Amino acid sequence: STFLVAHRVRRAMLHRSCHSLPARCFSSLPPKSPFLHKRPTPPPPPAVKPAAPAAPAPPPLGPPGGLPASTPTTPTTSTTSSSSSSGPQRFGPLDVNLKPTDQLRPLLPTWNPPPTRRPEAHELEVSTRLRFLFEERWWAATVREAYETEVRVGFDGWPSRHDQILPRDTDLLYLHESVHPDYVAPPAPQRFQRPTVDAEGNEIPTLRQPRPKVYDPEKERMKRALRPPMPFNPEKERLKRLLRQQVSE
Repeated sequence: STFLVAHRVRRAMLHRSCHSLPARCFSSLPPKSPFLHKRPTPPPPPAVKPAAPAAPAPPPLGPPGGLPASTPTTPTTSTTSSSSSSGPQRFGPLDVNLKPTDQLRPLLPTWNPPPTRRPEAHELEVSTRLRFLFEERWWAATVREAYETEVRVGFDGWPSRHDQILPRDTDLLYLHESVHPDYVAPPAPQRFQRPTVDAEGNEIPTLRQPRPKVYDPEKERMKRALRPPMPFNPEKERLKRLLRQQVSE
């Protein structure tokens, strides 16, 4: 208690002395760093002058005595936009299409839609594999519950709290690529590839036979000794005494 009182007294004296110092004592503080100031705003970019109109190109020369030669034309952006609006939005090169032989990751989404079609209303049954368009990605999904006008779709590898309930005529579902006749399943991971035949050519059983344990009385005695004691049960003790009396008679 004496130490605490002395500590509080010293703190009070120090606080009082700091407040009683004149203002000239604080005039020798170092200046602030110039790096703490805000950076000046960059000047606006210079205005771009409009380019002069180009001279009209001369008409192409055609073959003598025939129709003018046709020049190859490149597709415009309007054609691309109209074609993309008719189907699902694509990403990446437009000349790359998913094929049934593409070995896709089973649980990872894809940017482009699978090489299948939209399912019919009667095809959406329980356990039907699908591709679900969610946040611009095509996720592997499965129908978990089917109702009259709606279906409950769950993402493969994700818990049920992420399930989505969609109408049967929705445009967000495509049939999984596994329904295609040319589909090739990806290989199983290395950790799941186990040999089925031993070195002599004999088939290895998939289920390992149980190994019988050898009874060791000393080990069982040590297990009973290390077991924590049970709480006292008077009824159990009474039955044990009766059993001892019956054995002795």
